[in-house]
Amino acid sequence: MSPAKRALLLSLSLLLAVSALLLFAGIAGPVPGGQRAAAAAITRTPIVPGDAARAGILGDRTIRLSNLVIGPPDAQGLRQVALTVTLTNTGKRAINVRAGDFALSAEGDIFAQTSAPTPSGALTGAIAPAASRAGRLSFVVPQAAVAEATLFYHASAESPEVIQQGAGAAPAVASIPLVAAAASNGNTIEDTFTRGNQTGWGTSTNNDGVPNVAWGMDGNGGRSFVTISNNTGAFGYQGNTNAIGIASAGTATYNGGDSLVEFSMSAVGHVTPYVVQNACSSKGCYYGARLHTSKGQLEITKRSGGSTHTLVSTAFVASANTLYWMRLDVSVGASTTLSAKIWADGAPEPSGWMLTTVDNTPLAANFSGTGGSWDKTGTGESINYTCYAFATSGLAAPCASGGGGTPTPTPTGTATATATATPSSTATATPTPTQGGANSIEDTFTRGNQTGWGTSTNNDGVPNVAWGMDGNGSLAYVTIGNHFGVYGYQGATNTIGIASAGTATYSSGDSLVEFAVSAVGHVTPYVVQSACSDKSCYYGARLHTSQNVLELARRSNGTTGILATIPFTAAPNTFYWMRLDVAVSGGVATVGAKVWAAGAAEPAGWMVTVSDSNPLAANLSGTGGSWDNPGGGESIDYTCYAFATTGLATACGGVQPPPTPTPAPATPSPTPVQGITEYTLSGGVGEPWGTAVDASGNVWFAEPGCDFAPTCSASAGRGQIGEYIPSTGAVRLFMLPNISGNQPIFVAFDGAGNLWFTTPNNSMIGEFSPSTQTFIGQWPVTPGSGPWDLTFSNGKLWYTEHLVSAVGRFDPVAHTFTDFPTPSANSNPYGIVASSNLIWFTENNSSVARVAALDTSNGNAISEYLIRANPPNGLTPHMIALDAQGNPWWTEGFVSALGKLVPSQATPGQCGASSGSCVGVTEYNTPPANNGCSGSHASGIAMQISGGTTTKIWLDNALTAQVGSFNPATTAYAMLSLPKCGAHPHDGLNLDAANNVWWDEEFNNALGELVQSG
Repeated sequence: MSPAKRALLLSLSLLLAVSALLLFAGIAGPVPGGQRAAAAAITRTPIVPGDAARAGILGDRTIRLSNLVIGPPDAQGLRQVALTVTLTNTGKRAINVRAGDFALSAEGDIFAQTSAPTPSGALTGAIAPAASRAGRLSFVVPQAAVAEATLFYHASAESPEVIQQGAGAAPAVASIPLVAAAASNGNTIEDTFTRGNQTGWGTSTNNDGVPNVAWGMDGNGGRSFVTISNNTGAFGYQGNTNAIGIASAGTATYNGGDSLVEFSMSAVGHVTPYVVQNACSSKGCYYGARLHTSKGQLEITKRSGGSTHTLVSTAFVASANTLYWMRLDVSVGASTTLSAKIWADGAPEPSGWMLTTVDNTPLAANFSGTGGSWDKTGTGESINYTCYAFATSGLAAPCASGGGGTPTPTPTGTATATATATPSSTATATPTPTQGGANSIEDTFTRGNQTGWGTSTNNDGVPNVAWGMDGNGSLAYVTIGNHFGVYGYQGATNTIGIASAGTATYSSGDSLVEFAVSAVGHVTPYVVQSACSDKSCYYGARLHTSQNVLELARRSNGTTGILATIPFTAAPNTFYWMRLDVAVSGGVATVGAKVWAAGAAEPAGWMVTVSDSNPLAANLSGTGGSWDNPGGGESIDYTCYAFATTGLATACGGVQPPPTPTPAPATPSPTPVQGITEYTLSGGVGEPWGTAVDASGNVWFAEPGCDFAPTCSASAGRGQIGEYIPSTGAVRLFMLPNISGNQPIFVAFDGAGNLWFTTPNNSMIGEFSPSTQTFIGQWPVTPGSGPWDLTFSNGKLWYTEHLVSAVGRFDPVAHTFTDFPTPSANSNPYGIVASSNLIWFTENNSSVARVAALDTSNGNAISEYLIRANPPNGLTPHMIALDAQGNPWWTEGFVSALGKLVPSQATPGQCGASSGSCVGVTEYNTPPANNGCSGSHASGIAMQISGGTTTKIWLDNALTAQVGSFNPATTAYAMLSLPKCGAHPHDGLNLDAANNVWWDEEFNNALGELVQSG
């Protein structure tokens, strides 16, 4: 069996130890297959000009952004960014807010506000439960930073020092992108309902210059229950149940398009709001997305010939007086594809469709519109629309301004974990929670290698069963290999593969599997229930990788039908959980399914669900797979199978093997350009960041699978540590432990050759052994601190705390840590390097813009050195290195320069000059790129030293896509351009022992190498 099949797992002892450590730090430990809480909920949501309904959601607060204005560039290429921020307390205790809690971030660099929020005191002080504070914030940033910018919020009132003393909760952190959009949003029809009260909806109004239309059908004024009231389009209870209600937006007909509505309901349990397309004027036909509140589900329906059919549905429970968005997309081709989603206002729009189905007998072109019905009496109830938008191409955009008098949105999202009080910074294990116990069948596949799956093994005391059908040992491609249940390619396509877990039959139950696939595009792993022994029938949840969808399938009498689908794109050598639930009651089977990446939170609701009024008979449960394209040598590798007859199956509690290398292409494809070679890192999660070179010349890298800005999305899966071996061209990848927020960013070797890494999203320090290819452990540091770059000095690990204003010291043996706050507030340290007793680091916030040194021989005192007398808004000191004389050099981010400090000439805390560079500081501007790439951001740095002399300072530029050197003797630059402007060489610049230059290409998912000649 290929080593790939062990690539992403840990031993149970390590996993449970990490869980215990996390619990001690107040962070929810990993529970594979279940919900997870993070130290700080992180949300990244687009914000467009005029869009007042985008927010970052944390456990006890929401951050709403609106009225984004981006000014033109000035003579220095700086642009003013202004926006309104509303912070709402959704918790049960008062929270504090300070103006300094907010900054902008781009490329990981931090930009402070240029003036106090307006009105004065708007974002300062305590906010009581259910109360809000709003203020206008202003920033000035380089033009190149605008497209990269995110609003960075860190609740500094709950400081790391307070948390360490056990007096506070983990600080809330949010990173919310700002996306500049054109003034026109591309809608064909748009209505904000902001007009005088009247019966009927009259003529639409909008602020985007979209031509207005007159509402027809139920909105034409002939229905007393359809009104404009307080700047909302009110659709009231019609007086009877099951009456179809549709208001048509104008008289033009359309065949397909995208519809978007924002609405709230005065009550739930009776009403069904919906948005429709292809609707007949008689209401005898339409496609609809419906929120069926009496059933607690979102539905896609088709009405034709006077009959309405629910094509597909998924669970969604709504609340009264809460704003929601609902989208219906109708795509016309040889058949019509219907897709829908719904989400709470203030939450990010789901990236994929919640429901998708195909109609092979499409409706004709007709009206678009919205409306509602009641299937239970709802006297006095109403649906209140605040935005209706329709686009014939692309996605409809939110209306530029919403109606007045709408309810304040009730936030949803991931809760922020509360930190347990810790008497000291020492990480001490606590008892591990018991896993499992509710399963009827459970298998961790931890047994000797064999053909067939044999008899199940588990550590939860669940009675073991013998695998049958394809798992009975008669098929060579179904094996146990290195503690995996391996289901290999059968040698033929479209061959149904099912291994049955025992011989007992069940009519209902819940199945859960954890698995990885060695390749995607050919294979379809699935989990089944009610399966006939001859494979002629089953209910199945299937991950169809050639079509990038999760499917609910029903097979009966030898024919398979797809009941529901939803888009889901999987990656090879990545672990996923998939759940199938079958509940038979009253002669109807309700079947639900979901899939999610291991390490991510299990989705709260079913991703797809259907009702089957002709249930399959009780039969076998199991799992397996098939291939619809040839997949020689490919396999599905199962690590957990669980089945429960009541409730939800829980994750297996069995022992998992340590991680071993995940295979990548035998030799990355080099692309020589001007002496530069790029090596694609296939098979991993992508977006490599920090690098380190070991004693053998192998290049190690952190691969988080997300772009820190300065945080990653809470939904990001776990990252990897990777190794590139130049002598063979091999790439080995090691998936991090299954812990929420486990995305590595920087790596460094200790004196024993072990690799250490930081994970800012969960504020942890980790250790990996290259010799045994195992993760030794991960230990929490101050919650919310965001450990960033790291270095070793005198046996201790030092790291910057980028999300706060401190550097940390970590004891690799005792696993204890100490924070050292910087003298300047809001310093956001970034790069770090050590020499003897001095720990040098950059203070990245543009309002601070300093280089600092911590002196371990002088009580760990920190000295800060100013760079410029009047630092510009783009001066963001970034990565740092030391020359042969111990002088620090650093890259200057958006200023795009190298800086140098001679400490003996400078005075800490003073500039010594009234303008320009401070005394002891010299800055060297990088030359213009002239390669067609836009923007500039000097990022990585490395020193080339020979015979006690610094011969070259190497650097890269993320936005100009260049790598080059600076000669300190001649002050000349020599820059080389990469083939792609979007390659994004960033912070992972390093030299190996032969002075070959290595760097990461974050957005190109590659490593780059420059072999110096001469």
